[in-house]
Amino acid sequence: PFRWDKPIYYIMIGYTLKFCIYGIKLLFHQEAVFQWFEDIEKVMENYFKMLNNGGIIAFSVFGEGTYEELKKSFVNANIGYNYIQPFITKERLTNKMVELSGNFSFLEEIYIEKYKSVREFLKYIRDIGANSAKENKPILTPSKIKKVEQIYTENYSEKGEILSTNVLFFCL
Repeated sequence: PFRWDKPIYYIMIGYTLKFCIYGIKLLFHQEAVFQWFEDIEKVMENYFKMLNNGGIIAFSVFGEGTYEELKKSFVNANIGYNYIQPFITKERLTNKMVELSGNFSFLEEIYIEKYKSVREFLKYIRDIGANSAKENKPILTPSKIKKVEQIYTENYSEKGEILSTNVLFFCL
């Protein structure tokens, strides 16, 4: 049985929850994880199954609009492939929360980050592992990167810095 004074910690991967620890009162999931699942709704279903009546799930996830400037730059560069992963829409997320819990709190926050250059931003994305890791994607050649850089810098710069939007959804 769960005791608040002696919590038990489990590391879980949302897709492969074959075991259930019923009776969990609080399930927290850090941000920067949910968006890596191809089927966030399935992961949410698995997590909600683990909660007891009155249990709480808290998480945040990057939403549609994140890296929008980079996405539009790839589209405008017309290189034939969108290297930006799709992010969940507000509507899909809130509909799933209504289906699973009926009663939840939702907050959307938009953050604008600034970088000295597009290359610095791409390096940041690579370093955090956000590289749209799909199999069989075309190679992003230096000429393609240069074209994207030019479009990005021309359209999404302010005072010598490039802008990058992050949309975060917080659910409880």
